[in-house]
Amino acid sequence: MIHNNNEMSLAVVTNINSMPPFVFVTLMNTILLVLWTFRSPLMFNRVVISEDEFERVSESYGRCTSETSENREWIIYLAVLSLLNSCALVCVNIQAFLARNISSHFAESKYLFIAMISTMQVLFIGI
Repeated sequence: MIHNNNEMSLAVVTNINSMPPFVFVTLMNTILLVLWTFRSPLMFNRVVISEDEFERVSESYGRCTSETSENREWIIYLAVLSLLNSCALVCVNIQAFLARNISSHFAESKYLFIAMISTMQVLFIGI
């Protein structure tokens, strides 16, 4: 049945075919991160917790904050970045799953699928 199917054809995937999705995701990440940096730059702030009797700082802590951290603009950027990268990761996992039965002589999709599942686990644990 499969050998007599005239509609099936050989598909050759080259490096050029895989570049547009990679360039798109990288470009979108870069645009979002640059926009976030310019709209809400991080500044290092040191907060004094205590001083000694000579008014010298004995305890303090510092952290990076943005001027717009009160209006929670960073949540929008973080959500869009997470959504973009999660969608890309899911698409790669789907493609690796669909190609899982290709002989390992022709493709390494099984190993790619294992690597992408591991990356997805790290993503979910990190969130």
